[in-house]
Amino acid sequence: MIDSNIKADPYSSLRFREFNIFLLVRFILVFSWSMQFIIVEWLVWEITKNPLSLGLIGLMEVVPAVSMALFAGHIVDQKEKRNLLALCIAAFSLISFGLFWITSDAVSRALSTQTLLYLIYAFVFFGGFLRAFFGPIIFSLFSLILLVFLSFPILAEDKEIVQADILFLKIQELEMEIADLRNKVESQEYLIEKLIKESAGSENEADNEKSDPLSTNSLIRFKGIEDVKSKEDVFSSATKALEAQNFERAFTLFKYFVESFKDDEKTPLSFFWLGEISIINDNLDVSKDYFMELISSFPEHYRVPLAHKKIGDIYLKNNDLDMAKDRYRFVVREYPNNTASSLALQLLKNME
Repeated sequence: MIDSNIKADPYSSLRFREFNIFLLVRFILVFSWSMQFIIVEWLVWEITKNPLSLGLIGLMEVVPAVSMALFAGHIVDQKEKRNLLALCIAAFSLISFGLFWITSDAVSRALSTQTLLYLIYAFVFFGGFLRAFFGPIIFSLFSLILLVFLSFPILAEDKEIVQADILFLKIQELEMEIADLRNKVESQEYLIEKLIKESAGSENEADNEKSDPLSTNSLIRFKGIEDVKSKEDVFSSATKALEAQNFERAFTLFKYFVESFKDDEKTPLSFFWLGEISIINDNLDVSKDYFMELISSFPEHYRVPLAHKKIGDIYLKNNDLDMAKDRYRFVVREYPNNTASSLALQLLKNME
């Protein structure tokens, strides 16, 4: 809908250079054509003094103009209007020059009256042929110009629509930025919470070092395994043994943990350390089984990418380079933002 507040300017079209040129060319064409037609009729009357000869001038122009009207309109629709107009003006100029030349004193004296008359009729005939093209070209150009001018009020309204679209896009960008910031804040909150838990865990470990629940004289359920009151005691003791590089005791405790308890966090970590200790002890097949157990039972655990990378290390130790490369490429492709991906990528580069 066009805004009623937009003030109509009756002279707005005259501010466009192209439209002014169009009006000037059209005025020159109409004026020169009319002037030429009057001069031709006066000349024919001077030569023949016959009203029929004057009537034939109009007939010579109307016949080609009417007979070619439909074909000319089709041709104009298929062609570029501006170039076609320039071509017609050039042809019209040649006709005018031809009429001027044959009616000059030197040429008209050399020609008979009948020949001169026929030549005038011929030039008028070709002028009528051109007139069949002039009409469609002029009106086509005028309609295009009119379409442009009529679109200006609509453009005023479209400008408001475009501004609204731009504002909407900016709002969307801000919403995306806010969402990104929210994700970053949540990530920071998660990291802070994790650090707090790790700090609390360190304090607990310090307290447990004073009194290892597995060091008490308890009943022995399995060889090398002391009976405990809870899974927390077993996992804590296994972790301390691992830190002390007592791998045999750590392996025994982690194995006891996965066989005796279920915990979504500590069980997958126990499988991981069982696989790691097995690599240290050069039990590669056993290590691979533990890593595969971690991957299959806890596919969403954060240690899974590193477990895949460790399996690649096992293939590498067994000199199975193709399988190692496949596993490293899998880590890089599936976990591009994980530290394991960087390690796997470096190993791939070293293997090339």
